[in-house]
This record gives sequence, C-alpha cells and structure tokens, in this order.
Amino acid sequence: CDGGPRAGAFCTAANYQTVCGPSVTCSNANAFKILGAAHAAYFRAFGEDYVMFANFWDGATSDVQSTLMRLQPGSGGEYEASFVQEIPTQGARRWVYLEVGPVSFVAVAQFRGKVILYRFIGGHAPIASVDTLELDVTGSSSMKTFQVSGVVYLVVSVFGEPGSGGSKMSPLYKLGTPINATHSQFGSSVGLHDQVSLGGSVSATLVQTFPTIAANDVEHFLVGSRLFIAFAEYSSSAQSVLYMSEDSNPLEFSPTQILPTSDATSMKAFNLGTVYLAVSQAGPLSVLYRWNGTTFVGVNDVATRSENAAGGQEFASETAQAVVVIEQYDPTAGEIVPYLILSSFRGNLPGDTAELVAAGVASTTQRLAGELFRGRRERVVGMRRPVAVQINPIDGRFLF
Repeated sequence: CDGGPRAGAFCTAANYQTVCGPSVTCSNANAFKILGAAHAAYFRAFGEDYVMFANFWDGATSDVQSTLMRLQPGSGGEYEASFVQEIPTQGARRWVYLEVGPVSFVAVAQFRGKVILYRFIGGHAPIASVDTLELDVTGSSSMKTFQVSGVVYLVVSVFGEPGSGGSKMSPLYKLGTPINATHSQFGSSVGLHDQVSLGGSVSATLVQTFPTIAANDVEHFLVGSRLFIAFAEYSSSAQSVLYMSEDSNPLEFSPTQILPTSDATSMKAFNLGTVYLAVSQAGPLSVLYRWNGTTFVGVNDVATRSENAAGGQEFASETAQAVVVIEQYDPTAGEIVPYLILSSFRGNLPGDTAELVAAGVASTTQRLAGELFRGRRERVVGMRRPVAVQINPIDGRFLF
C-alpha cells in the first residue's frame, strides 16, 4: 500500500482497495521478489556487496524462492538493490556466508527442508546449485558460523516440526576441504569426514549435538579465551541454556548456565568493556544480561549479591522477534556507542482501530512496531560521605 493507514502492507491487484483503503494504490514489488522474509543476511564476496533474503512463506506455501540481491552505490551516494538470483527453499529461516579454505559458500537453514551449503562463485549466477552439501537437519530455525584455530564450524538451532514435542538435537559441524574419499583438511590438521559435497569442494563432520526443546536462535561469542554457544528457547516452560568450551583441541561444549528466559526469540552478544547478551522475548519484556567475570547476571533484585550489583536490564517490548546490536563511534562521547534494536511481530498503536474503521478496513491491525535503544556506560565511583546523585532527570528521582 502506497499510503493511508496501512502504508507498507502487502496487497494485490485484486484486493488492494479492501486492504489499503479507498484512493490508495498498490505498488508492484515483484522486482524485488521478497515476500514473507524471515531474515536478511548482508555479506561481501568477490569485491561486491550482497543481501540474501530467507523467504519463509508467501501467504500460501513455504515452498518458495529465496532471493539474492546485489547492492551498488547509486548516483546520490545511497545504495541501490538489484535482483541477482533465486534459490528454491522450504521455509527458509536463515542464510549465512562462509569461507572454507579458499572456497566461498552460502548456507541456508530451512524449517521444512534440510540445511544446505551452496558454493558461491560470484558473477551473474553466484550460487552454484550443482555443487551442494546437504546436512541431515530439519526443523531448523537459525545458525551461526565461526572459526577456532583455523577450523570453520557451523552450529544449527533446531526448533522442530510443530507438535513433535520432546527434545530435539541441535548439531555442531566442522567443515573442511576434502583431500581424498575419507579425509579432509580441517585448519592445519587432517581428519576423517562424514560427508562431501556433490562437487567435492567441502566436507562436514558432526562434532557435537545439544539437546534443545524449541530453539528459535543460536549465538556464538567469546569471553577472553572461553567459547560460548547459547540457544534461545521459544518456550514458556524451557529456559535458555548457555554452553562453554575452555579448550579448542578438542572443541567440546558443556552446559555452564541456565538463563531464566521465557519464549526467547533471538540472542545477540556484544562487548562494551565487558560482554553483554541481549535476548528478545515474545512476552512483555526483553532482557539484557551482563558478564560479571564468572556468570551472566540479569536484573538486580533483593537477593542479588553485592559482587553482582552491576547487573542487566529489562526492556518493555511486545512480541519481540529479533534483537540487533549496532556499534557506532560517537565523536561527542569519544567512544563506541551501542544501539539495540528490537523488532516486533505485531503492535497496536493508538488510533489504529479508528483509522482502519474509517477506511473501511478490518478493525484490528498487524502493524509492526520496532524500538531503538541507545546504550551508555555508567561510571560508578566510591563516596566518602552521603551525596545526592541524580539518576533520572526526567522524573527527578535521586539515589542517596
């Protein structure tokens, strides 16, 4: 819809007057071939900028095409997107770009299909659909790739088929370059592989599995030399589990902490003097955890010990589906400032119902709402005597 109370909503030539309202036109978005996207992944390869869209559902089916777009500078300095290629997917949830040795790949996590790696060769049709590697993982929701000692790893979060119940195993793979029928080069070492791609360009070996209930996202990050993997459990009864590995040879993760989340949808770790872990939740609150040197600490309460006093934070959010952290240098503050974005699945804004009724549209809305937060560092110093410290200029509260 080009305007009106439902500007930006999807419409067709047959229903746009009902969906958009009177005297509002419906723009043609077919050139972008993006509909029902679950995620967009930016990456740079072969000297060019790309965005890969994971199209999950087009309104009728999840057997749809996911879209690769190329970004190029426009005449005004802004970037313009152009269509490059489509790849058939089954409920695509996440794309990632990775490099194994000198070879480039893109991988897709699919809810109804398997996890598939495609060789990425650049040019007019960069995704080589004839050189693929299928990993026997279904019901996947997200994935992350990372390197340890030159070895490339791929961890997948498994949500599971609806109604399947019980525990699902979310896998961790290491990827290598095949050197013969049985062995591959993994970083600086050679070892057995489980399977090889059709074109023989990449191999995969299962390293470990993690028991999850309904993992909606997975995050990997470092705290010093310790490696962490965290799964966001989209469940009101199952809390999110944090795994840690202190040794990269061999790489093995063990559960180290249970995070008291509820219907967690996404996770993002970032470093601002210490490590923080932001978790979006589908309920009324999303949360920020802070690393205190031994564990991640949430919001303070009456039981919080003094050494954990510099804890986390809660954010009022409605049906938050994803959290994104952007770090940018602020010349005024003279430091890197984090910006946290929470994107929501739905939101009811004041006046929506009246506007929609007046336009002859439905009396409810699925208008999306997002929130942007700016981070700041609180510098705490000791006090020799009681002093007044203003901590919230808006309502005048003081801490003594």
